[in-house]
Amino acid sequence: MAKRWDKHGQFYLIAALAIITLIIGFAILTNSLEKREFNKVNYLKEELEIEGEKVVDYGIYTGDTKIEYFTKNFSNYAGKDVNIYYIVGDTTDMQAYTHNESGKIAIPFTNIENKTVNVTVDDREYKFKITPGINFYFIIFKKANEEKYIATNKVM
Repeated sequence: MAKRWDKHGQFYLIAALAIITLIIGFAILTNSLEKREFNKVNYLKEELEIEGEKVVDYGIYTGDTKIEYFTKNFSNYAGKDVNIYYIVGDTTDMQAYTHNESGKIAIPFTNIENKTVNVTVDDREYKFKITPGINFYFIIFKKANEEKYIATNKVM
């Protein structure tokens, strides 16, 4: 009869160890999960690349450019917590600007021999190559919780 009781004891010991392992596993999993803010900068980058290309194409085909209207609306769509800097134009007329509640604000840039445009945002310089035709570049900048999220297109 001693053997029979020993087997029940082993069963309860193994069951107790399995339950303790599950409880510790859930506690570790719960402590390691953290809430992260959704980073919409990459989403905005993809959307702006697609929509910006369509607006530029529309301007090429019709001669009626809607880029400034588009950039204002897109900046409003992105929200107040996101800054978008636009670099738009051709080899003879480049503009760099952003939009806020006050309207369109020009930002300083350097145009080097009509081949490169340099724009500085948050103490970082971005270089864009000027190609024949209409150029449409952007820098999306968001600061959240001591982190900086930056996305751009076609940087040299």
